[in-house]
Amino acid sequence: MRIAFALVATAAVLASSGDAVAASPPEPWYVTAPQVQFGVIRSLQPLGPGYELRFALYLRLVADRTGVDACIADFGCAPGTKGFPDDTLYEPLHVTLTYFVPATAPVTLVGSSVSTNPVATARTLYALAHGRNPAHLHLFAGAHDVLKEFAFYLEVSPAFPTQKTFHLESVERMAQVFHP
Repeated sequence: MRIAFALVATAAVLASSGDAVAASPPEPWYVTAPQVQFGVIRSLQPLGPGYELRFALYLRLVADRTGVDACIADFGCAPGTKGFPDDTLYEPLHVTLTYFVPATAPVTLVGSSVSTNPVATARTLYALAHGRNPAHLHLFAGAHDVLKEFAFYLEVSPAFPTQKTFHLESVERMAQVFHP
């Protein structure tokens, strides 16, 4: 009993004198920053309260100096190349990742006109991929082609995977990107 009292008294004195152990430093910004990835959806299947997303990563190069130099160095563009058709180049990285997508995750889709980009949910995206359009969205791609017609950007949560997400990292939101 005396030992326990002595330990508590010592801890109180140290805490009040400012000699207590300092708090651990904050994590660097890049540890908690969201990951944004670009690629194409290989599959979207039901998994518990959401969906399992199989996502093939792509590299998207724009026709600036860095993108053109990378294309010449790594992707077989001819020396002297000044730009790309449609101002972008998409190169598959041959890596497919698996994520958990909550059913309510927002998904921005390419609309039927330039001024419309409807925002749906992953649940609606799954329905569209299976030929149903429950929200009667006006899309550029047909319902069956919504996963295949265009690429997507994903924002992946930096949080550690949990039992709730089936030990997969979780997608926070998705956006479909028009490219000819």
